[in-house]
Amino acid sequence: MTTNATDDVRRLLAAKADALVTRAASTLEEILDPLFVYVNARGQRFDKRTYIESFCISGRVIFKSQAFADVDVQDFGSFAVATMTVLDFFEVRGEPVSGAFRSLCVFRRAEAAWLWSAGHTAIAQG
Repeated sequence: MTTNATDDVRRLLAAKADALVTRAASTLEEILDPLFVYVNARGQRFDKRTYIESFCISGRVIFKSQAFADVDVQDFGSFAVATMTVLDFFEVRGEPVSGAFRSLCVFRRAEAAWLWSAGHTAIAQG
């Protein structure tokens, strides 16, 4: 494990985006904390199981791409907080959706890696 939280978190975000696009549930299973919690821009709350089911398995939401801009990572030792703009393109029930969102993600330093523990996304203003 490297000691640079910024690089580690950026790699984890890239792995998460790739897992969403390729619908790799096993990758998400590895990188999400067992106590994971996420609130999306619509205010819906997801735990680890419902996040993987909703965004990777069900087919109701199909990610075509996800990219990040303005990523800022603050390392607090046992955890890190990242803020960023998320550029999403996905389909919901066959209808295309794209947009820029502001996101906050919390990562927990585990023994051998970082785990994504919590997140919240909101529609970017302006």
